[in-house]
Amino acid sequence: MAGGADEAVFYEVRGELVCETPVHVGYGARVGFIRLTRPYIPGSFLRGFMGLAIARLVCVKEELPTDHYTCEHRHKCPYAILFGEREAHEEPGVIFRFAYPIHEGCGGIFLPAPLTLLYHEECGFKAGYRHDEKSHDFEVEPFCAKCGKGLRPYGGFICDRCGELTTRPVRTNRLVRTAVDRERFSAFWKLYEGERAGSLHALDVIERGTRFRLSILLNAKLGEFLDVVREALEKCLPDEGLGASSSRGLGKLSVRNFEVREITPEVVLSRADEIDLRGFCLRLLSPAIVAPGQVRDGFLEPSSLEAYARKAYSRVFKRVPRLSGLRPVEGRFRCKATVVSGWSLKKGIRRALEGALDAGCVMEYRAEHPEGPLAEALAALELCGSVGKRGSRGFGQVAIEGVAGM
Repeated sequence: MAGGADEAVFYEVRGELVCETPVHVGYGARVGFIRLTRPYIPGSFLRGFMGLAIARLVCVKEELPTDHYTCEHRHKCPYAILFGEREAHEEPGVIFRFAYPIHEGCGGIFLPAPLTLLYHEECGFKAGYRHDEKSHDFEVEPFCAKCGKGLRPYGGFICDRCGELTTRPVRTNRLVRTAVDRERFSAFWKLYEGERAGSLHALDVIERGTRFRLSILLNAKLGEFLDVVREALEKCLPDEGLGASSSRGLGKLSVRNFEVREITPEVVLSRADEIDLRGFCLRLLSPAIVAPGQVRDGFLEPSSLEAYARKAYSRVFKRVPRLSGLRPVEGRFRCKATVVSGWSLKKGIRRALEGALDAGCVMEYRAEHPEGPLAEALAALELCGSVGKRGSRGFGQVAIEGVAGM
């Protein structure tokens, strides 16, 4: 192993993002003229904001270059070093996890509920997932023990501390506006089917005071830029804003309870001791953009999972292990597909739609005769790795959890 067991391989920048003004985190969904908001902040939003903020903080030119990666100062520029394009085998410079809302009741975090969690709304009966043990049961009867009616997968969020369920983890308001004709200084009108029509529109926004859990992983090789990341968070977030209509006063956030945690090989080894390879579940905390060939019969292929775990292990222990012996448990999975997109600041266009496994997917695996440091690799995958593409934007974050009865 290169380096000591207490030598940091990643710095985790942690804190609370607090909405100082209403925030709109759009994703293209509308109901009529109402633009809906997400109840969380994707890592891609944070990455785009932080990239612009750091570029403005450190750029030595009078105007920001259109392509930072061809700039003559790119080898010394913190922005180009942190956000520069890397080869597939290279370690990421900085990883932005999805920022999920904090539960005001207990201080836990509202995470996407696992698809193993079955729920009956009228009775409040739930089964299939025990939040206190972080364990999944695939054999639970899909009927309510109180009224006998059928149970359905819960499609909302669950607090990771107290287990409270909700489909609305944040409070929202609706801003209704009309466009203004700046030349006439009056409401803007347009022709619609031959008649004059206004341009009324509405925006759902997250209430002021809402808190989100912030988690940013910075490669320890780039630890010298830790102060730059902190300055961008503390100074630029309240000034620049995040999300839609930031130029009109929305999207102002601040950071509280800022702290830095070191992820060392010792931390990974400690987490590995808690993983039971006789049976464990892989739970997606954010969508995972994987190729269709990597999913078979409802499972992420064991060879693909081992490859992602191997990559995470090599980041921590600086060597590439040989891993094998992982097997899916037939029929014990709960998955659904989704599509993801986003906005490319570099190209100024919307990204193409890509298929993904949705947050909340759960798959059970076991390794009766594992070869290599499989538990350590899975622990590294959970703490500082990801499954699929665009991991630096928070996609593919996983949790390794237990199986009921083990």
